[in-house]
Amino acid sequence: MTTLKVGVIGVGGIAGTHMPGWAASPHTEVIAGSDISQDAVDTWAAKWGVAQTSTDSADLINNPDIDIIDICTPNNYHTPLAIAALEAGKHVICEKPLAPTEKIFKT
Repeated sequence: MTTLKVGVIGVGGIAGTHMPGWAASPHTEVIAGSDISQDAVDTWAAKWGVAQTSTDSADLINNPDIDIIDICTPNNYHTPLAIAALEAGKHVICEKPLAPTEKIFKT
């Protein structure tokens, strides 16, 4: 069985409700986390046993070892992070809302 590698962007708030599910799954392993706060990501990583941390979300998005990006940031950051992760070929978990308005998707 292949284990999918997960990177969590934004480790406060909602990430705390996602982590027990990731930890319980035999199909996934959280290998990295990112947050704009070094203290927050260090505390989170110590709690969950995650070795790779960064204060730059691009490090996770561009990491070839990561299969899934779990976006747990405030809503206004969802769209650019989801698009970047999808463009990098990642699977994306992103709770609502994906964007503040539908206009962001119209070209």
